[in-house]
Amino acid sequence: MVVPVLRGDKVVAILGVGNKQTAYDEHDIKWVGMVADIAWDIVAKKLGDEKRIILQAEKYAIENLAMHDSLTDLPNRRLLSEQIKLTIALCQRSQTMAALMIFDLDTFKPVNDTLGHGIGDLLLQQVANRTLGIMQRSSDTLARLGGDEFVVLLPQINARANAVALAEKILKALQEPFEIEGHSISITCSIGIAFFPEHGDNELTLMKNADDAMYMSKSQGRNRITVFSREKDGAEEY
Repeated sequence: MVVPVLRGDKVVAILGVGNKQTAYDEHDIKWVGMVADIAWDIVAKKLGDEKRIILQAEKYAIENLAMHDSLTDLPNRRLLSEQIKLTIALCQRSQTMAALMIFDLDTFKPVNDTLGHGIGDLLLQQVANRTLGIMQRSSDTLARLGGDEFVVLLPQINARANAVALAEKILKALQEPFEIEGHSISITCSIGIAFFPEHGDNELTLMKNADDAMYMSKSQGRNRITVFSREKDGAEEY
């Protein structure tokens, strides 16, 4: 005997039985129909659960892509913005300071021009990995804004010296040659640092001031660190 499972006007499943030596009657059909309905409800719930899991995984993957740089898998500008806002809120509550540093590579364009964008992309990935290897606190963030520009966000630090010390480690680490597909690439970076709340109490101001300090590092000869100062001549260089 075969009993259909109906949902609306559609047959969604069938249940077949063959465990009786005599003919099936209406009573058998009724009970087998009830078993078929219960069985389908269990299967449908299972399928629904699996579908929800798949949809949740797809949603997470889409959100992760929207928040991360596709080349380096670092946080992108969108996620960095959220991290900066969170950092400001935490620092305001705990009356602590934070540092925002921006750095980019001083001679990245010639690498792309002479060795190609493929090598340039591999270099950016290695720069990201080498910088991540220096950062020790899980609360610190390394993000890529695009091109060869990176941002380091240090929440709740005790003193300026903490940020400057990390910047010095980054500066030194990136001076070591990168070995990429048979090419030995030497490159340096310029770093600018702004501190919360001294140099700004919002994301836009901190980003602008750190960027200004970074460009001052470039104008002073590159491969150096500059802490933002509201007086141009008073900027601290390292």
